[in-house]
Amino acid sequence: MKNIFIKSGFFLLFTSFLLIGCTGKFEEINTSPLSPEPSMVDPKFVLTLTINSSKLNTTEYQNCQLLVGDVYAQFYANDIGVRYNNYDQSIDGISTLWSSVYTHLNSLNTIIRNYDEHPEHTNVMQMARIWRTWTILRATDIWGDIPYLTSCDGSGEPAVYDAQKDVYDDLFKTLAYAIANFDSNQNNPRTQDLLYDGDNAGWIRFANSLRLRMAMRISHVDPARAKSEAEAAIAGGLISSPAQKAAIKCSSSSGSAGWHPFSYIFDQGGFGLSLTMENILTGFGGQPWPSSVVATEHPDIADPRASVMFDPSPVTGRWVGTRPGLITVPAENNTNNIARIGKYVHLDRPRGFNILKYSEVCFLLAEAKVRFPSWNTGPGTAEDWYYAGIKDNMAEWSISEDVVNAYLADVTPNVNGTTVPYTNTSGENNTILDKIITQKWLAFFPEGGWEAWADHRRLQIPKFIPFQNVNTQWFTGFYDYSLDVPQNYIRRCAYPNSEQRLNLANLDAALAPLGGEYEGYVRKPMWWDPYDESGNMRY
Repeated sequence: MKNIFIKSGFFLLFTSFLLIGCTGKFEEINTSPLSPEPSMVDPKFVLTLTINSSKLNTTEYQNCQLLVGDVYAQFYANDIGVRYNNYDQSIDGISTLWSSVYTHLNSLNTIIRNYDEHPEHTNVMQMARIWRTWTILRATDIWGDIPYLTSCDGSGEPAVYDAQKDVYDDLFKTLAYAIANFDSNQNNPRTQDLLYDGDNAGWIRFANSLRLRMAMRISHVDPARAKSEAEAAIAGGLISSPAQKAAIKCSSSSGSAGWHPFSYIFDQGGFGLSLTMENILTGFGGQPWPSSVVATEHPDIADPRASVMFDPSPVTGRWVGTRPGLITVPAENNTNNIARIGKYVHLDRPRGFNILKYSEVCFLLAEAKVRFPSWNTGPGTAEDWYYAGIKDNMAEWSISEDVVNAYLADVTPNVNGTTVPYTNTSGENNTILDKIITQKWLAFFPEGGWEAWADHRRLQIPKFIPFQNVNTQWFTGFYDYSLDVPQNYIRRCAYPNSEQRLNLANLDAALAPLGGEYEGYVRKPMWWDPYDESGNMRY
């Protein structure tokens, strides 16, 4: 595609290997440093650069995820910028994320194209395939149909948009191929592998866990394919402990891996507690508010993670949230007067940037066992996996074992009516699936906003609050923020304006099934989304 921008670091990586020393050989001196032969560069360094930049730098992360995906997931109710908080799609973050995705796709496709026939790089190629799958999965779950199969193929031609169904089909096949083609006898990259230090088994577990995530995503629209992919993933071996999670290494200094994007986010403000998050945490599990956390206003009992995930307002000391989508904000709901993203998130710089955690695998297995008891999902019950997921996430927030045990046994509901104990299912919003997905949503915080948003579109769990205001240019049609129904939530992001300039014919073809308009289609469901535009189940 012509709208792909290749980062300068990619070229510098190649040229750095050509500018060491002087040999006096005419042919080597006159070889263009901008067009190196594949044999001149080890592809593991390109993979390192691509993985590290995939977590986005601080500014990109703020604009692309915190202010977009995390707001759609209702982790935050952000009243800094109206455009970010009312479904307006004319925002830089969406275009920036699109460019980032295709920059990374170009890098990964280039190294696979150049080195796939070099057996000494077999494992790096499989790592690149798995990472490409993670990159494109996030993109298709944000935009739907996207350029993929012929995108960044070296031709320089604009790429057609592939149907989301076809994208998923190829991603499943890619993961299966990569898993089957690791070479156990090969000397792998070590420090250049920011996920698993060159451990094949780690990458295979990550790939299978990603495959399970995808299988559950399509479980409404294609249950037969979901079953076969999930069973293959489980049989192949999943992430089975906290130590095996997929996370990009970060450092406490500006080293090669770099800081976690949250390192500079905290003091910039605006990432305030949403009322949705407050409602889920308040009362949940019946634990008293910790005396060590001083607040002028706070719930008497709450999920023990509440006071760690969010700090009381640094101005007023209030630990409260605000409604999503507020444009004219009352003084008491101003960002300075509500709870803010916690210092624990901000100060733990060496923490890895989480890509796929053990807790998510636990909740995926719990959901599969509840919804599809005929599937071969391996040992353990849904209840076992549900509690394992909660315990893993509690450990992430350093919650003590005695508090966790009390939490798991307490039947106090949160504001929505959901309780913690697996067998306690009385009342509203308190089915076993409500419990599993609510705990999974909490476990996605803070890095997993895109996944939390995808789960809500797929299952309408946990209970969200419709945005107080929406941008009617983009969010066209009937809207009533008092109704908690699927059609009152955004279903996809808009394609960036650059596609109208550079890939118009293919963009028009992609928009035709969505009504053919350049605005308004953000309410259209994804291929895997079981709810139609009126909120009725399609599958």
